[in-house]
Amino acid sequence: MKPFALPTVKAVQYFYEPHSQPSFGITLDGPVSHYDVFTLTAPKRVVIDIYR
Repeated sequence: MKPFALPTVKAVQYFYEPHSQPSFGITLDGPVSHYDVFTLTAPKRVVIDIYR
């Protein structure tokens, strides 16, 4: 688990099991009104916008 000093995201954890897809867990602090998940290229990455 990697801790963060952010107001909403407290930690992110990477889960990997052989022969399955990798997964991520995000620990949030407090209520969240909504979130958006999308991918970008150059470089390839996943973006998660979390709104309070």
